[in-house]
Amino acid sequence: MELRRGCVLQASLLFCCFFLATWTADAVKITRLTVPKVVESGKSGFYDLDCQFQCNESDAKLVVKWYFNREPEPFYQWIAENEKPVIQDRFQDRLKTDRAVEGNEGCDILAWHLRIEKPTVNMTGHYRCHVSSLEGGEDSAEASMVVFVRPSVLRFNYTKWSSDRATLLCDVTDTYPQPTLKLYRISAAAKTETEIEDVVVNIDKRDGLFNVSLTSEVLDSSLPQDEETVFICRLSYKDVMHPKSERITYIPGLTKVTESDHTGSGSCMRPFGWLIISLVILRLS
Repeated sequence: MELRRGCVLQASLLFCCFFLATWTADAVKITRLTVPKVVESGKSGFYDLDCQFQCNESDAKLVVKWYFNREPEPFYQWIAENEKPVIQDRFQDRLKTDRAVEGNEGCDILAWHLRIEKPTVNMTGHYRCHVSSLEGGEDSAEASMVVFVRPSVLRFNYTKWSSDRATLLCDVTDTYPQPTLKLYRISAAAKTETEIEDVVVNIDKRDGLFNVSLTSEVLDSSLPQDEETVFICRLSYKDVMHPKSERITYIPGLTKVTESDHTGSGSCMRPFGWLIISLVILRLS
């Protein structure tokens, strides 16, 4: 009796394992999801959202959906019974769709491609592909994408307020995502960079783009008096490999404004110079 029960139990376990293995093999499964990590705003390119999955020939009413930022409604939906997909209005002019089949013409392996045309900042976020069928269950996968906007300008300058005090100013405008600005000092003798932590950072966001400024006070008495000091402003992003930097040379005691812009060129002018010229012209007239 015990032997018979053991055989029945073993047979039941084998059947369950076989059933689970067969069901898993037949179930819809996403095998690869490709979403570009960084794309540039307004530029045309091969920005593809690629959702590759496998299923079974017997799967009926196959449905492919794409969701944006975990919103409840998909921005893209295709049902096997329909010829054309349903696309939300805000994505209507930004997507090109193509259905590519690999393997047999049933449902062995399918790759669903959505090509983004000229992405904008508001398309930054999470993209989730969801595939389902009545017989094969469902599966989903997601990844994130950042739409990068190059800064329109990166400026770095200082203003001399007195013979022994100046203000360093570094600012970047019209960029996305939010950038990070850091300030460093290089002494001619040490030739090493030292980060300046005593800074004030202001962040402003307008029309989806960031404007960030960094200021720091400089006391001539804290610097070497017999040599130049180089200050560097570094721009970086968390998810985008687009570092930039600008540098200026500061000489203690000089009363002038030195500026470095995104072109890397520098210029200087004596304070009140234009005011004096204007007064002379008015006097002569």
